[in-house]
Amino acid sequence: MQEVLLEDVDVPPAGTPVPAGPGTDGDGDGDAGVSDGPQPGRPGRARRAWVFGAVALIGVAAAVARPAAGEPAPGALAGVRGALTAVDGPVAELWRTDLRVTSALRDVSGLLVGAVEAPDRSEQLVALHPGTGETAWSTPLRGPGGPRRNGAECALPDVRSGHDPVAACVVTDAEEAVDLRSSPGDDGGASARLVLVRTTDGRVLRDEPTDPSATVAALGPDVVTSRVGADGRVTVDRSDPVTGEIRWTFTGAEPLRATAYGREAWIGVFGDLVLVGGDTGWVLSADGGLVHQWDAGPWGPAWFDIVGDGLLLEAAAGDATEVVDLHAGRTYGVDGRPVGTVLDDGSVPGLVLVQAPGDLLAGYTDRGDRRWTAPDAGIGASGLLILDGRVIRTHEGALSALDARTGETVWTTPLAPATELALTTDGRVVLCGRRDPDRGVVLGAYGVDDGRLRWDVVLPDGVDHVAVAAGRLFGLTDDEIVALG
Repeated sequence: MQEVLLEDVDVPPAGTPVPAGPGTDGDGDGDAGVSDGPQPGRPGRARRAWVFGAVALIGVAAAVARPAAGEPAPGALAGVRGALTAVDGPVAELWRTDLRVTSALRDVSGLLVGAVEAPDRSEQLVALHPGTGETAWSTPLRGPGGPRRNGAECALPDVRSGHDPVAACVVTDAEEAVDLRSSPGDDGGASARLVLVRTTDGRVLRDEPTDPSATVAALGPDVVTSRVGADGRVTVDRSDPVTGEIRWTFTGAEPLRATAYGREAWIGVFGDLVLVGGDTGWVLSADGGLVHQWDAGPWGPAWFDIVGDGLLLEAAAGDATEVVDLHAGRTYGVDGRPVGTVLDDGSVPGLVLVQAPGDLLAGYTDRGDRRWTAPDAGIGASGLLILDGRVIRTHEGALSALDARTGETVWTTPLAPATELALTTDGRVVLCGRRDPDRGVVLGAYGVDDGRLRWDVVLPDGVDHVAVAAGRLFGLTDDEIVALG
């Protein structure tokens, strides 16, 4: 799905446990605040995606196969989430706007649609022209002075035949909502609304009260919502966003435990799987059946990641990880903690990458057999790319590519990586940030085939993160979106 989401990202060092919850708007498709792929993050609407770059313009889902040979494509990775279209030379600032993204920015009929916060801290759902930054339409969601940490959470379902495209947004109105999860049923005086907006023109179709604990994600043409009841139990509904007709309902058997992150449940969609949880988590099928349940792990509440075609990674004792094949029902353990993948082109199915003891990067098969190890797993926030059977990563003093099947080094380019910047690619070059003692933070394009520098530019003022949305490159400051091209 070619959708785009611009989201803030908390990025831990490799091997750092992250309290989980999908770090996307939860529909499992799309582009991140700039980035693709499964992304653990803190629960709730204040969560930040683990996309190794600070902002995810894309969403969560399995990798998409490349086009068949001879098919026209705007770039070498057309159809792969999180990929840039062809980057033909040095980029420069095209435009910037003083809006802060609070929920998914997605490509809807050539416009970037998502929730943003203005300088006065009001919040709107907007549609921006990606080439100019001009606003096509804007729909108010909340007035000035709202809580900065708890922006609207929006889902953009697929278009159902006979219906207009819509965005379904959960909007929290009260400041108290920021810290309201200390006990079930105690909303701290918060109030929330479910707002349905037609994305062709920004018209509000429905605006009605909802539970302050509600979270929302898209599942095909429907939406799935979760909420925490007064008894602490999580309830999930799948419904038609336009008519409100409920397809099915699931309620967790046990209440969530109070944790440092409270009892708020998050929800996310990965392909045809629905994940929901707080300190305990559940995997549901698209028709509401229970596929798997996990309990709080040693690294924090409901830590998880998903890789490949439905491999769920859970914390185990020590530094181990339990891998559950959600489709085959097979479970096995690996020695280490997962490291994040920014983009996966599907060229090495079932590959599980972990930071193993001794600061080793280890590659496992989807049956738990260790294929290889490589020294220095410390990738920081830049993440990993899996391209053409290679693992491309930054590490101390270099950008390098490994053979994903053997772990052997294919090429190494010495540089001082700016590891807070996510790696991005169009399939031909990898864009990698580096630190230059004279120029500052520089964005360079390095050949995927040989690692050689093709061109580089100094990032515009204030840009401290880069991201991909709708195949375009964006920079992010603390309070601005900057288009690069």
